Amino acid sequence: MYYCQHLQSLLDEHKPLIDALNDAGSQLVELVDAPAAAAFTGLMNDDNDKYQSVTDVVQKRADKIVTQRRKSVEVCTVRRHVFDTN
Repeated sequence: MYYCQHLQSLLDEHKPLIDALNDAGSQLVELVDAPAAAAFTGLMNDDNDKYQSVTDVVQKRADKIVTQRRKSVEVCTVRRHVFDTN
C-alpha cells in the first residue's frame, strides 16, 4: 500500500504543474494561428490524458490492494474463529 501512497503523493505534487501548463497553454492558444492552436491543444490534451491514465491506474491498484487486504482480514478472522472453537 505504501507504494500506491507514494505514487499518489507524486501525482499530487505534479498536479499544480499540469494545471499551470494548462493555464499557460490556454493563453498561448489564443495568441497563435489556428493550425498552431490546434496542434498545441492536441499536445495539451495528450498530456492531460496521460496524467489521467496514470492517476486511474494508481487508484485502481490502490483499490485492489484495499480489497485484497479486507479479504485477507476476513479469512484470518474466520480461520481464527475456527481454530479457537476447536
